[in-house]
Amino acid sequence: MFLVDTRLRPSPFPSDRHWYFSLVSSISYRLLHHYQSLLHGFSTSLTPSQARAIGDHRGVVAVSPDSLLRPHTTRSPSFLGLGLDLPGSHLSALSHRGSAAVIGFIDTGIWPERPSFSDRVLDPPPRRWRAECEEGPGFNRSHCNRKYPPYPSPPATGPRSTSADRTNLSSTS
Repeated sequence: MFLVDTRLRPSPFPSDRHWYFSLVSSISYRLLHHYQSLLHGFSTSLTPSQARAIGDHRGVVAVSPDSLLRPHTTRSPSFLGLGLDLPGSHLSALSHRGSAAVIGFIDTGIWPERPSFSDRVLDPPPRRWRAECEEGPGFNRSHCNRKYPPYPSPPATGPRSTSADRTNLSSTS
């Protein structure tokens, strides 16, 4: 991702997006995303030397490399060897399986149809839980259950995710 100072945009460009596109097209790669809400910048896919070349342009404040991450599992307890059927494993019994625990996390969404969100063996949320299920793009009230209780979500995105890492994070909790 490239963070830019929009005050330094060259005058021939009518918008930030035109400027970003010119930077990227000079090395024949496409603009993946244009950021304009909390910060100004863009993302694209480049080699390290190409990223350095764009980073040298006036107005480019920072270059932040990123990589595509994929989860190793959506069944973290068994992946970590914490299954209930392990001989001598008393971890779940000692912890009362997290009964009455409310776990909060900041996240940008889930994929509610994943088996890791099944609530068939869970008790209802504690009585002190006061949230209501909020609908959003691709997410309706029927997706809220005892594993994924209602929570307030950002209105623009809603609780649904398109990334498996977010689903793994929240389902592990």
